[in-house]
Formats: sequence, C-alpha cells, structure tokens
Amino acid sequence: MQIYMKENSRLLKTEGIVLLTLGVLAIILPTFFTLAIELLIGILLLLGGAVSIYRSYTLKDMPGSFVSLGTGILSAIVGVLFLGFPLHGMIALTIFLGILFLIKGIAEITIALQHRHWIAWGWILISGFVSILIALFLLVSLPETATWAVGLLVGINMLFSGAWLLMLGSAIGKGIEV
Repeated sequence: MQIYMKENSRLLKTEGIVLLTLGVLAIILPTFFTLAIELLIGILLLLGGAVSIYRSYTLKDMPGSFVSLGTGILSAIVGVLFLGFPLHGMIALTIFLGILFLIKGIAEITIALQHRHWIAWGWILISGFVSILIALFLLVSLPETATWAVGLLVGINMLFSGAWLLMLGSAIGKGIEV
C-alpha cells in the first residue's frame, strides 16, 4: 500500500488542488454551484428515467418491468421538473439536505451518548448538535437558504477534502510514512 501511495502522491496532490480550487469557487459563488448541482441532478434523473422507460418497454415481458416503468416515468418527471423549475429543485435539495443533517445529528448524539467511554465522545456529541443546528437553520430559513446552501456546503466539503488530499500527497511525496 505504501509503495502504491508513493507512486501516486502526485495524483493525490493534483486532486487536492482541484478540489481546493472548486471548493473556494463554490464558497465564493454558492448560488452558481447550487444551480449547477440542481441542473446536473435534473439531467441525470431525466436520462436515467428515459433509460429505465426504454428498458422496461424493451423487456416488457420480464417480471417487474411494470414497476421499473413506473420508477422510470417518475424519475423522468422529477428530472423535467428540476430542469423546468430550478428554484423549486433547489428548495427540494435544501429540504433533503436539512433532513439529512437532522438525521445525522440525531445519530451522532445517540452514538456519543452510547459510547461515553470513547475518548472523542464529546466531539461526536458536539458534531451532532452542530448538525442539528445546521438542519434547523436550513429548514427554518427556507426558501432564502435554497439558492446558496447546497453550493456553499458542497464547497466547504470540497475545501476540506482537497486540503487533506494535498497534505497526504505532499507528506507521501516527501517520504513521510503515513
């Protein structure tokens, strides 16, 4: 593993720089990135739905093809709605993100309380409360948060991912054992 990582330290650094750059851009232009993500999801849902519809029609005698046809139609409709009504799509994504943070926060608090013997249980507990606060902020502040929240949070995630990849690649490139 160490040899493989050393041979690919340049790739790790490159990926880190790309993610750092995208993360900074997403933080600076969160509305643009939120819209871009929403439109990409709309395109993917539309294309995936179309492929499912085609497959269901082509294999109409196969068991389950009717269910596959229904999910394909639903995916295509949601994709068209995302593309035709991007603000509503951004609101839907923000609601989904808020629910995700809420569930994540509850799970982290539960884990922290069940494992108070862990050295980092307090950090897990704090992370859980922060996740719940973010969820409440996203959901209570709708629809205002919908235009920028997804892009900003994805940007922050890319920034941190890029930072650790760049640090790891640099450390490996310098011969530091990880």
